[in-house]
Amino acid sequence: MNKKIEVNSEIKEIKRLIEENEINKAEFKAFELAESIFPYKNNGDPYFTNECVNVISKIIMKEYKKSCKEEINIDYIINNFEELSKEVIDVPEIVKATLKAEILSSLNLLK
Repeated sequence: MNKKIEVNSEIKEIKRLIEENEINKAEFKAFELAESIFPYKNNGDPYFTNECVNVISKIIMKEYKKSCKEEINIDYIINNFEELSKEVIDVPEIVKATLKAEILSSLNLLK
């Protein structure tokens, strides 16, 4: 199965959990999904990788908590990343551009 399709089906599962008010399970699932998108690299900075994971999982949770009407998928996140990431990236300004570039690069690899 295509990685993008797998990720989008996981996002739908997170939506289902939120609709059933299983918020803790949804948050855990979103974090697991984000970890699969940003695998920890042996030579990578674990803090940086963890920030990437946090950003993507927070975007998914925030968007579904805000409105379960819209369909959230990888293309939606990529196309609206600048706006979606504004409230969830909590790092010094100097790190933001690098963080955003790494996240978008990893998300685009799913296509």
